[in-house]
Amino acid sequence: MGSDGTYGPGVYNVFGVQHYLQVTTDGSVRVVTAEERDTMESGDLVTPTATPQGLPSDALEGITFTNEQRYLDAYWTWIHTLYPVVHKRTFNMQAASPLLRASMFALGAHLLQNSTDMSNARILHERCMKTLKRRNIDGSHTFRVCDLQAIVLTEVYSVFKARRPPLQFSKTFVEVYGRLANDSDALNPDLDSMQNDSPMPTQTVRSGEVFDEFLGFGFVNLDTKCTQRLLFVCYILDQQHATLFGRPRCINTPGLHLPFPGPQLSWDAPHDQQAGVRYQSQRSDSTSYGQVFHAFSDVPTLTEVSETPHDAFQSSLMMACLADPNIDPQSCGFVTDDSVDLSPLLFAVEQSPRVRLAYHTYMLCKDTPIRDLLAVAGESWCMAEKLSSQADYTASQIEAREWARGLTEPSLDTSRESHQWPVERALYHARQIMDIHRQHPKTGLLFQEWAIYLAAVVFWARTYVVGSEPRRKPRLSIPSPTEPRLSAQELERTVTAVIDGGAAAIGWKEAKSVLLWVKAKIERVDMPHNCGLTNSALDVLGKLATRGHEEGWFGT
Repeated sequence: MGSDGTYGPGVYNVFGVQHYLQVTTDGSVRVVTAEERDTMESGDLVTPTATPQGLPSDALEGITFTNEQRYLDAYWTWIHTLYPVVHKRTFNMQAASPLLRASMFALGAHLLQNSTDMSNARILHERCMKTLKRRNIDGSHTFRVCDLQAIVLTEVYSVFKARRPPLQFSKTFVEVYGRLANDSDALNPDLDSMQNDSPMPTQTVRSGEVFDEFLGFGFVNLDTKCTQRLLFVCYILDQQHATLFGRPRCINTPGLHLPFPGPQLSWDAPHDQQAGVRYQSQRSDSTSYGQVFHAFSDVPTLTEVSETPHDAFQSSLMMACLADPNIDPQSCGFVTDDSVDLSPLLFAVEQSPRVRLAYHTYMLCKDTPIRDLLAVAGESWCMAEKLSSQADYTASQIEAREWARGLTEPSLDTSRESHQWPVERALYHARQIMDIHRQHPKTGLLFQEWAIYLAAVVFWARTYVVGSEPRRKPRLSIPSPTEPRLSAQELERTVTAVIDGGAAAIGWKEAKSVLLWVKAKIERVDMPHNCGLTNSALDVLGKLATRGHEEGWFGT
């Protein structure tokens, strides 16, 4: 972007509106519309045709589904409710831009959790990345809503499912997030209450093609509502990336002052039914909130599950705020509980395994020096990033050791139980995470496997630091020692006892069982050289199960 706010020669850009784009080819300059560029890119974004063997068929006899149909269905089922940036009722698979389609199909394909579809997902994602990289090089980025949607969804895949997880967000995503965070329409708290249903008969349209002429009559361009939800997703993704992986935050968006999204039911309803959905919502006991702060402020008064809990997306936004270090929960009336942290929030959010799992993962990370612990478990590697010096590694070992021992944030009230220590709260949340995964191995949460990995590392760290069992000398044998083998039944028995044991102390035997149990669970949905997060987690878990009781892990 130039100092004058323009985006290169020939790109006439108003936020969300594209006119023409100049492209240089063979030394000549020609004008190409964004739609023409979509056509040129379509050949590079074709969906792979390989299909898994023995696909279960729920379809009517004689009817087959293409990969695109299967991947889109999986996207709506597993992704849309947590990252609802596409308006389902007006989405047209044939008319949508190839980049948006491919970004949606990649996420949907990965959630089908079989090797063929996951491989296709990786190929699709890499094709999306290649297309975005080419646009970067050519200076040919456009910022239609479909482009914003594709960029954000591609970044979601990169963070959680890419073969090489990014150390930081892409420049394109940061630019999009920055635009959204400064867009007055996206920040309008009254936007969601404005109608976007047309007085004309319901029709299937490409997002934003209708409703413009009704802006002066209480109607709003559907694209504008999409940009607001894109802003919410960017904020959520930023908090997740920082909280789960110990990364710096991208943009300091004031989360509590973001508009509070309307219900997903209204967002997904056909245009001719949206007004009715809103009317019924207004007549019910549910409350309409202008900002996230207002929704938060009602939570501390709850003593049981709300009759109208927030949906998955609203819950995700609230939990992202909970993880934001720039937000003081006490400003909303929260008082930290000594064992489960801000538990009243669980009364306000969707009562589903995915939301409960997300909540406990956020809380585990909030009570854990995640970056330091990951660096210790990775022997100076924090995922794909190596600490810059031995001094940094030593500092991480000391910080993680003091946390695991219970030497951080001592309470002034010595009468309170051991849950006052952050490590004890983290252990509580680790047990909840494993218990939810044990009962619901597929919730649709993109970081589910990472969550149980973090839970296992927390158990290992606590056992290592406070355990009284003698440690082994490091074994320098090559090849490395063989990974211990325990039966699935034995692992289940031990892990069940650990989960149900509350604050009971565990030893190396139990910690090793937790590591191997989590490793086996992740292996069920892992494909080698496909997802960097799960591949990295499995490498570390195998190493800890084999050598995790040797001397030196925490510098002692």
